[in-house]
Amino acid sequence: MGKNNSTFTIIAGVNGSGKSTFALDYFKNTDTIFINADSIAMALSPSNPDLSQFRAGKLMLNEIKRRIKNKHSFSVETTLASKNYLKETFA
Repeated sequence: MGKNNSTFTIIAGVNGSGKSTFALDYFKNTDTIFINADSIAMALSPSNPDLSQFRAGKLMLNEIKRRIKNKHSFSVETTLASKNYLKETFA
């Protein structure tokens, strides 16, 4: 069996600290996809992404679970504002 080198990277920081900017630049030339609910919401509703935040969050969680199951590399950002962030996200 081959060795799986997939990775899961968490980019954490306070609001406005540049997490998305860093991730988009850092993973630009890699196989790691950056999964971001804000970007998903913008794609769903470009004129008013706030309307799509809940749906975008659900889509993000589904994509995270799919990538874990298939052992594909990915990255997410968080402020770790919730005490149960990891438990809620990856349960």
